[in-house]
Amino acid sequence: MDGNVNRVGLPFVAVTSLLGNRIAQYCTQGAGAFGSSHHGQYAYLSEDWVPVTDTSELHGKVFNEFEDCSSTGTLEIRADDSVVFTENGGVPDAPNFGFSKALTSEGMEDPAENSITHAKVYKITLGGKTTYAYVGVSTQKGLTTPVIDGKANYVTLGISQ
Repeated sequence: MDGNVNRVGLPFVAVTSLLGNRIAQYCTQGAGAFGSSHHGQYAYLSEDWVPVTDTSELHGKVFNEFEDCSSTGTLEIRADDSVVFTENGGVPDAPNFGFSKALTSEGMEDPAENSITHAKVYKITLGGKTTYAYVGVSTQKGLTTPVIDGKANYVTLGISQ
């Protein structure tokens, strides 16, 4: 009734769909992070989202983050170009600096996971309210073959609160 997809067929086994299916993450079978039995493989945004290229527009925003088609916590984008992830019910991680690099071909390094994250950020205005979203892809440094394993290689989706 709300326009969100709530069931999918093979090869997908789970979905997170938001804003009337304007943004979604699709998952396939296989171990993911946070004890999940599936992992995020694809993200979808409808064509009415507008790209955001100036990260200063995002300073102070907090996003609900989804990985493996499940809510995993929040991500705060700070004015010092850092991001802080807080797992559901957990303590905030140490800041990871260089978020603006995630929007470039260089990517943002995550030393804790020995990975590089690339992201795209978008916004949409519905009913007078602007909502921001990002899709991030993390890849283990030095990896030459794409793999999604829920460790250093994963797809995340975030939507502003």
